[in-house]
Amino acid sequence: SVWRERVERHRSRCRTVGRDSRMTSNAPLQIDDPLEPRIQGPLSGKRYIVIGGTQFMGRHLVEKLLSQGADVVLVNRCKTTNPFHGRAGVSTARCDRLNQRKKFRNIIRAQTALGCAGVVDFVCFKPDHIRDVTSCITPPDGHPAPHYVFISSDSIFMAVD
Repeated sequence: SVWRERVERHRSRCRTVGRDSRMTSNAPLQIDDPLEPRIQGPLSGKRYIVIGGTQFMGRHLVEKLLSQGADVVLVNRCKTTNPFHGRAGVSTARCDRLNQRKKFRNIIRAQTALGCAGVVDFVCFKPDHIRDVTSCITPPDGHPAPHYVFISSDSIFMAVD
């Protein structure tokens, strides 16, 4: 079907880390060659991990980080079109945090061990999901621990109810 072809085409374009659920924390992040030059800005040289990041508020945050020169690692399921595909400074780790918790923790551990300024989480539904991230943030020796920011739109929906 046309839908199945579109999904397969998107999945093949999605840059991933740890396709295998047995991924180790030393697995490299696969990055495509960027199609555009890097932007220099106040966040140049800083890496941010964004959980979610391809829709709604996350999309705007990633755009802002890139406009300031930051590198961004997206951690998501790759179920929606990645508007940042091919952009300089963006890489994607494919993982469903709800159904692949061990793999998710390994990705966060591996990426924070490489050094990052912060982790921004748009896809958190339970306290265990927060613990999955905070327990895995391991900065390299001599580096400060990254900030963890949890952003939820749940209160918006509660205000409307």
